[in-house]
Amino acid sequence: MKERVSPGQARARLAAERARNDPTTYTADVGTHYAVGFDRLDEPQGITNLGDGRVRFTAYAYTYLRNVTGDRDNSIDASGQIKLGGDYFPVIRER
Repeated sequence: MKERVSPGQARARLAAERARNDPTTYTADVGTHYAVGFDRLDEPQGITNLGDGRVRFTAYAYTYLRNVTGDRDNSIDASGQIKLGGDYFPVIRER
């Protein structure tokens, strides 16, 4: 049976594939409650819970979350903030 993928997911996957070999990483301090929630996500790959409420995103994960459509949780907006539970947290480029 073929997986059902929304247009937003397809667009996000395509954009993320283009970033797969990009070594850039990003971090965000989102609090422990939200950080452990990333462990339960099936996609995108490339999110690491660093402990103490901090998470690291690979370029793949960052690009995927930037390209998910709509104002939804687990998306990164144009200003570089991730929305979680209606709250916004800055995502900082590391390298």
